Amino acid sequence: MHASRRSFLRSVLPLLVLVAGAGRSVAATEVAWREYEDPSSTVTMQVPASWRAGKQAERGPSRLVTFKLPESGSELTLAIQPDLKRANELPASLARSYFPTDALVESPRTSRGKGWLGLRQEAKATIGGKERAYVGQFFVFRSTLVAVLLSGDPASIAAQRETFERVALSIRYHEPAIDTACVARPPARPLV
Repeated sequence: MHASRRSFLRSVLPLLVLVAGAGRSVAATEVAWREYEDPSSTVTMQVPASWRAGKQAERGPSRLVTFKLPESGSELTLAIQPDLKRANELPASLARSYFPTDALVESPRTSRGKGWLGLRQEAKATIGGKERAYVGQFFVFRSTLVAVLLSGDPASIAAQRETFERVALSIRYHEPAIDTACVARPPARPLV
């Protein structure tokens, strides 16, 4: 091996070891995730293991579960509203109803996939003299609205965007269970 190549490797090798070690320390401090299923078994989603769900509450036709985000003062609300009046539609006014009345709401961005419609909307409001930011992802699966809404001070929302994206992308809708005891069976055919 040439002397210049050896000296190059001697200078680069410690740097490579340092970078590889840094990668391991970042991986070791990554957030642990867990699967969460809402109390009605309508959806499952991935959330950081440190997030704890509150008790399910009702607000009008919606069932809500709120997660407090440790150390940030932010919260994520999962809302499920079954039996929408119009299936396979997601009006912006419905999404808008999940934000404070006086919030400045940005124009929605829509998306679509197999079996669902989506709408992303952000807002800002002043509550109790403090600025609060909101990021909402809304899905309609047939006639069920599933929404996740992140709220908190603007700096904590900016820091949580990547986590919010992962939570929103992990949502899986489960068809409501069919009560087989109530399903009429076809009459039996006579034996020939």
